[in-house]
Amino acid sequence: YAIPWKATIPSMYPGVDTSLFPYSYNLDKAKELLEQTEYAGGFEVDLYYNADLIQHEITAVLIKNSLASIGIKVNLRKTPAGAFVSGVLARDFPFSLWPDYPCVPDPFYSYELMYLSTNYHCYENYCNLKVDEMLIRARGVVDLEERYAFAKEVEKICLLYTSPSPRD
Repeated sequence: YAIPWKATIPSMYPGVDTSLFPYSYNLDKAKELLEQTEYAGGFEVDLYYNADLIQHEITAVLIKNSLASIGIKVNLRKTPAGAFVSGVLARDFPFSLWPDYPCVPDPFYSYELMYLSTNYHCYENYCNLKVDEMLIRARGVVDLEERYAFAKEVEKICLLYTSPSPRD
């Protein structure tokens, strides 16, 4: 049993508004969108995962099978734990499964961990200067209702993310 993600951060965190999520699982739409890009006809990518985590191997197979249905060939790269961690931290892998998680029940801890471009843990290399500015401003917002309203504004922007910006 799994709960589909309906936000850019874990939805069990206080203040996360899953009603903003505009996406659905639609393979026909995915194929249509892919055909409008430089990747029309599909492409091939390596997916790295930690050999020590069986749940990652299971997930990697599910991802591979799902992406194959829209023309994306995924090569599974089962990698020994030490080499895997080193590769992820060095950002050497184009596509990987990483068991990082926000451990403080506050939406901004999670947003900073995953979306603040200057954060070491922003492994997906997300870079949006407006989001960076908002996340830094949020550090001074202590009223919970204000924090949650502000989190909703950050979520709206993060949901529109379309392409990575390489770090300098």
